[in-house]
Amino acid sequence: MKTLKMFQPALLLAVLCLTVTLLLAATNELTKGPIAKQAAEASYENKLAIFPEAASFEEIALTTDLVSQMSEKDISVLEVSRAVGSDGSGLGYVLVTASRGYAGNVVTTVGIGSDGKVIMVNAAAADDTPGLGKRVEEKSFTDQFTGLDTNTETSVNGDGETTKIDAISGATISSKGASYAINKAFGAYSYLIEQGVIG
Repeated sequence: MKTLKMFQPALLLAVLCLTVTLLLAATNELTKGPIAKQAAEASYENKLAIFPEAASFEEIALTTDLVSQMSEKDISVLEVSRAVGSDGSGLGYVLVTASRGYAGNVVTTVGIGSDGKVIMVNAAAADDTPGLGKRVEEKSFTDQFTGLDTNTETSVNGDGETTKIDAISGATISSKGASYAINKAFGAYSYLIEQGVIG
């Protein structure tokens, strides 16, 4: 009897931990679908903001070898899709890339027209500090990339042959992260054309 009383707190704790684990797993299962749906809707809205005249967006499937080669070249992408007009014509491409900012990843959605120039950039820095790093999401920052050719390389410092991008005051790291993610999109676009995947 004494032994049972001694183990009773440990048994109660084990039951409590098991119950909490099961509840968390059930919550995860219940919310997984709606979260994925919200992410897909947000992604579609980002693309539509860039190509409002698009009737659809066709995702470009990349082979494992291609993904590996792009990763080695540090031009990996999260997603590539082709904007298609109502008449079936290609309007351009949307590339989603990410790079490390100050407090987390800066995810950029880069719209590139059929002429190889940037139509628009959307940035998301979900984990960054409001009023600082999160300001890379503002049009005043992302508009600096509009009209650039994909053969351009951007830099917050404007070193060497790069195109100078003005950093957000007090958020240089996140500004650099956004610039780097956009450079990845430029590199990926050029490489995918070179490989005959897009174009």
